[in-house]
Amino acid sequence: VFSQNRDFDIMDSVYPDSEGYGYFWGVGLDDYQRPGDSFISDWSWGDSEIRYSWRAFTVGFGTQSVWLGPGVNNSLILSNNAAPFPKIDIGTHKAAFRNWGEFEFRVFWGKLSESDWFDDNSENDNSLISGASASWSPSFFPELTLGLNRTMLSKWNDSTWSTYSEIIVPDLESTGVDRSDQRFSLTGEMLYTEVGFRVWSEVAYNDFYRSWDSFIRYPFHTFAFNLGTEKVWSLRNPDYSLMIQGEMSSTESSRDTAVYWPQTFYAHHIVTQGYTNEGQIMGASYGSGGTYQNIKATFIHPRGYVSAFLERLNGNNDYIYFLNSGSGIGVQSSEKDRYRLKAQFTVGAESAWILEEGIILSGGMALNMVHNPLYNDDDKQSSDILNSFYLFMGLKIKL
Repeated sequence: VFSQNRDFDIMDSVYPDSEGYGYFWGVGLDDYQRPGDSFISDWSWGDSEIRYSWRAFTVGFGTQSVWLGPGVNNSLILSNNAAPFPKIDIGTHKAAFRNWGEFEFRVFWGKLSESDWFDDNSENDNSLISGASASWSPSFFPELTLGLNRTMLSKWNDSTWSTYSEIIVPDLESTGVDRSDQRFSLTGEMLYTEVGFRVWSEVAYNDFYRSWDSFIRYPFHTFAFNLGTEKVWSLRNPDYSLMIQGEMSSTESSRDTAVYWPQTFYAHHIVTQGYTNEGQIMGASYGSGGTYQNIKATFIHPRGYVSAFLERLNGNNDYIYFLNSGSGIGVQSSEKDRYRLKAQFTVGAESAWILEEGIILSGGMALNMVHNPLYNDDDKQSSDILNSFYLFMGLKIKL
């Protein structure tokens, strides 16, 4: 990996050991704004693994990214947004079980790392992540797939047998007592291949309810969601088709948390780096406490595809919500601060072409417009817009 990393304006970091490049809100996230002041170069194993499978059983070790859930652009629990981390996993491939349908189960343990722009405390540089994922496609409704995902973070130096085993055998007696930072999601996907239609959803929480009563009174505590759909139409020539795809997502904090404490979906209080690896969030790419919308049209032909898309997102709305409320952080803001939201809007196109068997050329371009990048407060709206143009090309050769 090599990147130029030229200078641009960022907000003041609240982490004194971050050399000014760390996160701007002290809620507990190792989500740096800029990776230092020089060019970036790195080498890693990327998406690599060693795996052994026998029938439905599988076990693997490596750094391959884990994507949990049916989302296309975002996944709330785990995606490929952050750098891959070393892990071991064990479980099953999707396999039929008698007359119940198809099941898949996987459990894993991995080691997370802090970035160079968080703090200088070498005692907390690593965290343990343990996770479990299960999915089921019932035999009586094969178009439907239901899933359950759960992850737990704990301090690496404080790991015990219970922190490794609890992902498989939960300690129900400790309900309501945080011994690790937990998140879980429920997913659903319906796929009708004969009509080219798919719809999916994921709902997630980063905190567990203390009782059934607390769930009934407010079931949206630390709630996040991801919704999407796609439809494929065959054109007059059966070798050509058109696909329209849309997805929307939100990790904004629930309103009850504004009453008690500053909270955002990818932060908790045990692991101070938050739900990150090497300074990047491991879930939704648009960030913690934000919203995301995307629509894409793709023309598919025998030698590849051409697509165009529109995308809009807010990355850190929770920061503004809590800044204005002053809840738990001792800040009382002026009336005009409510207009300080930051947003990004992107329009772009991309394509991939099969030049020869095993040789694929890809490329694309996008115009990204960041409205109010530094959360300025100029009465009702900000006229400060940061425009960026992206042009990329790639060549893949299968040996």
